[in-house]
Amino acid sequence: MFKKIQAYFYSQALRTALKKTGAIERHKLPTSQIKSVGVLFDATDPNTYKVVSKFTQELDLKNIDLLGYLPVSAKKHGTQEVPFNHFFKDDVNWYGIPTGKKVSDFQDKKFDLFIHLGLAANTTLEYLVANSKARFRVGPYQENKEYCYDLMISSKATDNLAEFSRQVVHYLTLINP
Repeated sequence: MFKKIQAYFYSQALRTALKKTGAIERHKLPTSQIKSVGVLFDATDPNTYKVVSKFTQELDLKNIDLLGYLPVSAKKHGTQEVPFNHFFKDDVNWYGIPTGKKVSDFQDKKFDLFIHLGLAANTTLEYLVANSKARFRVGPYQENKEYCYDLMISSKATDNLAEFSRQVVHYLTLINP
């Protein structure tokens, strides 16, 4: 019962937020004109940052902002240093909407390209992608999530983030010669 209530409030918040971002003009840019890129990822696995770091090097663009989601409380995580901009489970309200300064700053940036490097469905990250002010949003294929992405990539290696990131680079190169 609680999950249904959560889902209801999440969908209401998402619907309201999407009405606000609906006026954003979205279109792809030639690679030479991309000036800013936002990369969002689930940082549950410590090896994910290595894949994301390699991915950003392959993109070979100067202004790349990262935001990772650590689905643990800040207290449980402790003082361990995190080498990228991140937010914790504490920054997510009870029905799954991310909050906080880092989140709102990232979401409000008008990136030329926004990339969700993730394989599993995650409503918290979905909310950020759907409400991004980016001009072009790329992410994994998810059925009925067209409102989130301008380009969805279906990967055969759905459990391999490194392979998925290579496919993102490949398809971005194809559509942006």
